[in-house]
Amino acid sequence: MDESKMPTPTSIEEGMDKAEEVAMVKKSSALREGDAQDYASREIAEEVAMVKKSSALREGEAPDYAGREIVALLAQYVTVGFMIGSMQQMSYPIFIAYYHMEGSQFNAATALIGLGWSLKVFIGLVSDCFPMWGYRRKSYMIFGWICCGICMLYLTLHDHGSPFYIDRSLDGTPISKLTPAQLATQVDIHAGRRGTFMALICAIATIAFVISDVAADALVVEYAQREPEEVRGRLQSLVYSIRSVSCAFATCTVGFCLNSPQYGGHFSWDIGMNGVFALLGVSNISVIPITALFVVDQKRPPVPVRSYLGQFWRLVQKRAVWQVMIYSFLSSLMGSFITTTAAPYVKYNWAKVESINNALTGVLGHLVLAVVLAATGRYGTHWNWRYVIVVTTLSGAAIDAVVQYLTIFDIVRNQWFYLGVPLTEQLPAGINWAVNLFVIVELAEDGNEGVVYGLLTTIGNLPAIFGSVITNIYCSYFDVSSTDIKQDTPHVRKQVAYTYLVVYGTTIVSCLCVGMFPSQKAAVAKLKANGGSYPIVGGLVLAIALAILFLSIVASMLSMFEATACLVIAGGTGCSSHRR
Repeated sequence: MDESKMPTPTSIEEGMDKAEEVAMVKKSSALREGDAQDYASREIAEEVAMVKKSSALREGEAPDYAGREIVALLAQYVTVGFMIGSMQQMSYPIFIAYYHMEGSQFNAATALIGLGWSLKVFIGLVSDCFPMWGYRRKSYMIFGWICCGICMLYLTLHDHGSPFYIDRSLDGTPISKLTPAQLATQVDIHAGRRGTFMALICAIATIAFVISDVAADALVVEYAQREPEEVRGRLQSLVYSIRSVSCAFATCTVGFCLNSPQYGGHFSWDIGMNGVFALLGVSNISVIPITALFVVDQKRPPVPVRSYLGQFWRLVQKRAVWQVMIYSFLSSLMGSFITTTAAPYVKYNWAKVESINNALTGVLGHLVLAVVLAATGRYGTHWNWRYVIVVTTLSGAAIDAVVQYLTIFDIVRNQWFYLGVPLTEQLPAGINWAVNLFVIVELAEDGNEGVVYGLLTTIGNLPAIFGSVITNIYCSYFDVSSTDIKQDTPHVRKQVAYTYLVVYGTTIVSCLCVGMFPSQKAAVAKLKANGGSYPIVGGLVLAIALAILFLSIVASMLSMFEATACLVIAGGTGCSSHRR
């Protein structure tokens, strides 16, 4: 080999230097390209974040659904759901099976228990204006749970007396067919009074936990307004899905624990009403430390009531607000709360529904509702809300009508058919509920979340108690009392059928109001920006709402007591010509 052609150490070193130089250049170039890519990625990420932030209604980071503050907030709705589910499930085995309250009394009792939901606007106003220990939300949550726990403790220790039919073999026998001896020893004709008293205490308890619920709702609005537009509404759906699951658990618990013969079931055991109220009391107390330790609530100074009411008044004058208020009231009243006093005894005497089966289908109903709410929050935030409301309302009414009329005319009287088919109604009910909640977030403004949420949900809940009054009044002109239904004559069946015609007729009318409801979020924003202010209309809407609330409370209270239940306003036919 020619040594002259062999690389010398110097040439090798020079070659290595050149190779290293080339490698360094390539590496530097690659690093610069990588930096450019990283910079571009960061820039894109920042632009996306800015777009998301600009699409939110409030400054701040988007909520972390698995974060501690959100989980603590969800705990409020777990307990609220447990209370709601228990109260709803107790009404059938206690007020109907145990105390045998009349249909009008049952309607009034359930409406009275739900009275707290019609006071949300006032509670929201107080929580917005008067922080307790510097907190507008957390302190009210704790206060509400303490008060509710006290009510549950009282009902736990109270003697609730004997059932209406002390001798269960007489259950279903009309009073007119009982002998004087049976009336004296085997029937407690005053049992309904104790049911009335229980309803009053439960109404106070409901007001107490609604205080906690209103404070939690205000926090939900604050968090929801920090969500980007493309997902805004998801937190609300999550919250109410959790609440529905908790309702299902409570329904199942009460259904199993109150299913002995005296509560309309067939179990050989029960824990009694006292045991159920003890469970509710434990749930109330358990959420207090969670609220105190983990709920995040910024301290704020008190808001001057004058300036707050001024802001509230300016808000109510806006067409966007009072138009939604009118729609919410009429739609809820016509579509959901004008019912019939025959309903509980159609279920009890004709469909022969047992308490446990009523509870099981209630559990399934709550679970279906939870799934529907979650799905609507994920996929339905951009649906046309008007179209959805009409379709779901009419489909729900059609399903219910088939079940009711087949039961009324004794074509199909089976408790599983009566309870099972209406489960499909949860689909339209859940979607309808969700889209109504979406609008509230769009209308609320910084600082008045509690009162706006309270105002619009109060208007939506007000028909529950007012609808009970209307139902009691119009049903007093039909032969649909518990005694009539027990007789099960062709005349009574027709009378019951007529009342259901009223129910479905008003449901159809409710769909005519949908034109007042915004079709989507952009429509809400446009209405807020261009709808203008109308002080006279806003004032009239508020005045009428207050008058209806007062009238409904008075009428419901009157219908709860024997001495005044005969009054026309209480659902009677007049005390001078009382026919029952």
